Amino acid sequence: MLIEKYENQFKKSDYEIFDPKYDSVTKLDYSFVSIYKDTVFLKRLLKEQILKKIIVDLTSDFKNYPKIKTDLLNINNLFIQPISSEKFSSFFGKKGWRKNSWKRINRKYGIGQVVELSKIHYEKNLASVYFGVRCGGLCGNGGFVIFEKINGQWEILTTINMWES
Repeated sequence: MLIEKYENQFKKSDYEIFDPKYDSVTKLDYSFVSIYKDTVFLKRLLKEQILKKIIVDLTSDFKNYPKIKTDLLNINNLFIQPISSEKFSSFFGKKGWRKNSWKRINRKYGIGQVVELSKIHYEKNLASVYFGVRCGGLCGNGGFVIFEKINGQWEILTTINMWES
């Protein structure tokens, strides 16, 4: 299933990749990035002063997400069933957890995975998108994919994992 319109449920500070108070890359920033062993990105981050600011900007915009027009998606051999954020949340109740929520989703829709995507945020030759894949109470992950436009084509610069269960 694909959530038609991403609705951020977290505070902005929950998604801060770098501490925006500092212009330079801090030791905490360094350890965060090095966890994922993306040394190419880390070297660029240390070398290109503007890159940290751009990454902070790319990962801080959590409003005004458009509704995905799922009827325009033409993906062969892939069944996509749209669901609203409200409908998905209704399976979990007001407190965020209800017994057998995922079993009920699977029974109703015949699938146990839900994908959510934010709008794409562009800045100069970089872009970011938040993604989340949920597949059960203790199953899923989410993070950012940072893209860079090189020779007219978008390529993945790095992926930054924000949560995992």
